[in-house]
Order: sequence, then structure tokens, then C-alpha cells
Amino acid sequence: MGRWLSNLRRPGALEDHPEWKTALEAVDEDRNPKWPAEWQRHYAALRELVAHEGGQ
Repeated sequence: MGRWLSNLRRPGALEDHPEWKTALEAVDEDRNPKWPAEWQRHYAALRELVAHEGGQ
């Protein structure tokens, strides 16, 4: 599912599907942040690493 969502972040990916954009924004209005997906992947990996090591 992650790849599917990241594909929807591509510029113009939702142009032909306004109903998808509406549905995604209803679920999470911040679903398409300004920072790149690569940054989000690294952040998620670091967050998990820190959680497994007991905090900071």
C-alpha cells in the first residue's frame, strides 16, 4: 500500500481522479506534505530504531 500512496504524490497523479483526491483528503488532509517521500521513509525508520532502543 505504501508504494501505491507514494505514487499518488507524484505531480499530476490525481488530475484525472478528483474523487480520489477528495477521499484522501477526507482521511488525512496532511497526506501530501511538502517534504519528499524519501525523507519520510528515513524518519519512520529512525523513529522505529529509537523506539526499539528504549527512547532517546
